[in-house]
Amino acid sequence: MAYDGFLVNRLAKELHDLLAGRRIDKVFQPERDEIQLSIRGIKKERLLISINGTFPRIHMTTYSKPNPAQPPMFCMLLRKLLGGAQIESIEQVGFDRIIRINCIRKTELYDHEKLSLIIEMMGKHSNCILIDDENRILEVLKRVSSAMSSVRQLLPNLTYTLPPNKKESPFALTTPDAFQGIRTDSLSRSYFQLVSGTSYDIADEFEWRATNDHAQTPEEFLGVHLALLQELTDSAAPLLYNPDAERKQKRTISALALTHRSAEPLSFPSFSLLIDEFFYSQDKAQRTHQKTSDLTKLLSQKVHGLEKKIEKLHAEQDNAKKRDIYQKYGELLMTNLYSKQESRDSIVVVDYYTEDQSTLEIPLNDQWNLQRNAQYYFKRYQKLKAAMIHTAEQMEIATREKNYLESVLTALESVETEDDIEGIRFELQETGILRKRHTKKQKKIRHIPLRYKTSDGFIVLVGKNNYQNEEITFKKADRMDWWFHITAYPGSHVILVTNGEEIPDRSMEEAAMIAAYHSKARESSLVSIDYTRKKHIKKPPHSKPGMVIYHEYYSMHITPDLEKIQSLREKEK
Repeated sequence: MAYDGFLVNRLAKELHDLLAGRRIDKVFQPERDEIQLSIRGIKKERLLISINGTFPRIHMTTYSKPNPAQPPMFCMLLRKLLGGAQIESIEQVGFDRIIRINCIRKTELYDHEKLSLIIEMMGKHSNCILIDDENRILEVLKRVSSAMSSVRQLLPNLTYTLPPNKKESPFALTTPDAFQGIRTDSLSRSYFQLVSGTSYDIADEFEWRATNDHAQTPEEFLGVHLALLQELTDSAAPLLYNPDAERKQKRTISALALTHRSAEPLSFPSFSLLIDEFFYSQDKAQRTHQKTSDLTKLLSQKVHGLEKKIEKLHAEQDNAKKRDIYQKYGELLMTNLYSKQESRDSIVVVDYYTEDQSTLEIPLNDQWNLQRNAQYYFKRYQKLKAAMIHTAEQMEIATREKNYLESVLTALESVETEDDIEGIRFELQETGILRKRHTKKQKKIRHIPLRYKTSDGFIVLVGKNNYQNEEITFKKADRMDWWFHITAYPGSHVILVTNGEEIPDRSMEEAAMIAAYHSKARESSLVSIDYTRKKHIKKPPHSKPGMVIYHEYYSMHITPDLEKIQSLREKEK
């Protein structure tokens, strides 16, 4: 991933050309580490500022997120100081991954005040700082005290200083002397350590070009370096390079043509679109994982505990299967009550239950007579017989509970929005797995199932959790609609709405593919899918949400195609 100084340089120019002279309209903070600015005159896009430790970035975005009911303090301060402020310029600082947004606002006394929003995009040290024209820090999105860093503190009323950087700006490297330290046996590493804002991709590109040009001297290394800068100035473009498994090259973005990469890049209309496309899905997946990790951990622990319980019940059942031998011991002892015993701790009797009437040695308690020993074996038989019935019931209950929890875990893997997560939390609270939260104002959850439209125009509904599964199956589906579900694995209920029409084979296959994708086996091939009319689906009494039974059904095997499924997805209104 080459979100480096070269890319930031071009991005800053693009943002300056687009936003300079415009006013900040509104400020949002949908995440604790993310700010979004709506700009007057630009309706469909916002300026996104993220200091996420894994995906820090700044760019224009078309994606909006729901905002918290109570805005954080940093957001409220930005609204107060930057709401209505005019953007004067956007610039890169020191050819590093730092962008400075210079603004001017009118005070309550109608004076003009200059403020700057500085975005530092440096991994876990990323931050967003608001300063005045004297470099005094007004507020920091992520405060850094002396206890957290002895090198550089970021707190209100302190003077803002740039992060320490031992590297040189590439535009300052204009003489051969600057490249004296470049080692011919380690060109990429040497260039990376020398030039500020350089990523591993750019360093590898420098080595590739220097090697192809047979560069050996500082003068020749300078020539390769200046050619890179010239290309950055004259012909930089937003490029996306897909991964190459053979060369172990990851998916990356760049402002320069990476000629050392084997594949041809995809070109984008703007750097914002490139960065938005590259980071959105990754960032969304990471944030979803963070928000669901507590639920995933809790449910995984419960599933593990139930697996251990089922394993123990199996062992008890195996032990209970020995009960018949104790009944046999008791009956044989009763038929030999008056026989002579040569030993007090065992007795050898004729086994009347075998065809050859062979002898059998029965262990005895030497403190008891034969009748009491027989009673002991009869009691053990009755106890194990009762245990067999009890363990079978407990195993059925534990298996149902385990299957239900696994279905919730599968639903967690597919969540997309905050409402999806809250819907699953609500379900777990209603079923008693989570303790209910007692808050004054309950957040309203939008219970909207996923919608797809097949190539033939038929609607497909998909439940996001078990309550939605029940809703679309038993409340929204007509009795003649088709119902799909993965065979013998947790997955979503899928309803293909027929509207009383005959469904083409293509639509049936697409609905099955959607059911395979929204299941535990989404990454498998030739997934077995059961399908039947909704009228054949029944809900067992007192069962968990989403649990159903059916006996009349058909099956097909299908392989999920992600691109095909995404093309069928309808956007939520």
